[in-house]
Amino acid sequence: MRRFGPAAPPCQIPLRTREGDQVRDGSPRRSLPMTDATPNLSIDEQILIETRLANEGPSLVVAYLLWIFLGIVSAHRFYLGRAGTAVIQILTFFIGIGFIWLLVDGFLIPGLARQKRERMRQQMIVERVAQLATAPRAVLPQG
Repeated sequence: MRRFGPAAPPCQIPLRTREGDQVRDGSPRRSLPMTDATPNLSIDEQILIETRLANEGPSLVVAYLLWIFLGIVSAHRFYLGRAGTAVIQILTFFIGIGFIWLLVDGFLIPGLARQKRERMRQQMIVERVAQLATAPRAVLPQG
C-alpha cells in the first residue's frame, strides 16, 4: 500500500523544442523565450545563449547594493541600462521628487533587471543568427 500517493512525473528541462515535440505525459514542453530568429537556432545554441545570459546578465544582488549605497546618484539605473531615466532621477533630487522615486525603485528593480536580460537575450540571438548566416556552408561530395 502506498502512503504518499502517486509518483510525481519526472522533471523536464524547460527547453524550446521544434514544433510538435511533447514531453512523456503528452503535454507540450515549456519553451525558452521565442523571437522570429529563434527557430533558426538549435537547442544547443539556445542553451549557449541562456548560459551566457546567466553569466553576463545583471545581478539582482548587485542592483540592490547599488540602490542602497549609491542610489542618490542612480547607480542602479545606470547598471540596469536605464541611463536616461537615471539622469532624470538625479535631476529630480533637487526638487524632492527623486527621493520618492528612489524608494519606488526598490520595487521596480526586479522588473528592470528582467527587461535588461530580455534585451541582452534578443541581442545575443540576433548576433548568433548573423554568425550562422555568414558562416560558410560545408558541401558534401556527391556519389
